[in-house]
Amino acid sequence: MNEESGAKRNRDQLDCYSTEVSPEHKKPTTMALTLKDLEILRYQISRDLDIKLQQLINQVQKINNSVNNLETKTRENNLIVYGFTEPKSETLELLLKNVDNLWTKLNVSGILINNAYRLGKPKDGHSRPLLLKLVRYIDKRNIRSNRAKVSKDKIFFSDD
Repeated sequence: MNEESGAKRNRDQLDCYSTEVSPEHKKPTTMALTLKDLEILRYQISRDLDIKLQQLINQVQKINNSVNNLETKTRENNLIVYGFTEPKSETLELLLKNVDNLWTKLNVSGILINNAYRLGKPKDGHSRPLLLKLVRYIDKRNIRSNRAKVSKDKIFFSDD
């Protein structure tokens, strides 16, 4: 019974969109209404899409800001060392021993290193910069405040 009443309702709705031509105008009367309805519907959809697009743009901007903040935070404790001599066959143990010697020259101690590695590809006769990922920001501040002690050795520091 429900299907029959639904089908009848659909037929009634379709009947209002007949394409009969009115005798005085010789053009479809319901077609003009349909075009106007379509134009209104197009405008509403366009407006809704614009609103949704703006919401998505705002969401992407928030995500980009979050990513930038995370990247900045993860690099906050990093320190790049320039002019630090690079032997031909440098191992991590040798690198860390040389870094300990640098701490002695800077008169700092207890520096905790999370990771250390050279940046870029090796070139003959050139020492690559050294990236130090420190555990604590205060260690970075102590190193930077004592950097003048090694400037005569042409060792310089910068932020990552």
